[in-house]
Amino acid sequence: MTVTEMDTLLKRLLGDPNGYRWGHEQRREALNMAQREVVNAILGMSVNGRPPFDLLLSIQAQSTISLDSDGYALSGLDSSPGPFIGEQGFVRARATPDTDACDLIHVRPESGEGGDNYFLQGYAAHPFIRFEGGKVYAEYGSTAALSADFVYIRTPKTMVTDGATGYQVATCELNVSLHDLVVRMAEAYCRRMANDFEQYKLIRQETMQSLTDMVRSSATSPTVGDLSTIAGGE
Repeated sequence: MTVTEMDTLLKRLLGDPNGYRWGHEQRREALNMAQREVVNAILGMSVNGRPPFDLLLSIQAQSTISLDSDGYALSGLDSSPGPFIGEQGFVRARATPDTDACDLIHVRPESGEGGDNYFLQGYAAHPFIRFEGGKVYAEYGSTAALSADFVYIRTPKTMVTDGATGYQVATCELNVSLHDLVVRMAEAYCRRMANDFEQYKLIRQETMQSLTDMVRSSATSPTVGDLSTIAGGE
């Protein structure tokens, strides 16, 4: 859906087709706030212990980064391919610390993983990756720089109705199944701008429930090639 189409739908939902009560800038701000909230909500959900990244493939990015003892500043991803949305948006990192390529294991300092316990420290066959202070670090038993293919969810581009430049788009880049939810969430934000907090809470609650149902549905959908989930399969 183009941003213009989303804006038109938003005006209809608000009962304000001519944009008298909610101006263009208010609606655009609401659409972008809604887009960010939908993405963050998805990343906060879990399917088999991981966020449902399949719903966010359109904003998945990849970059080859160099991890040394000083870490890699994640701000280096801002201009291209796009800003790192946050640790919850980390998908995977693959490198070759030894002779074989492997995925780096994501650990969190606050969880107690790694640290002084020798058996929980990263080494070539069992490398760690962690995020701290706006940087990403690798631990694999060496101080030499490690080149890694870093895959992550980036911040969605700012939506505008026309004249898109830089990190902007005139067509929503999220999965099309999410477009209506973004517009509905934007309606909630507009209601809040007008101090209609009851409608804001109701619409937001309905939207989040629809999103939760969508995630659950995607988790139980038949997997391509899995005959046991197709009619007649056992």
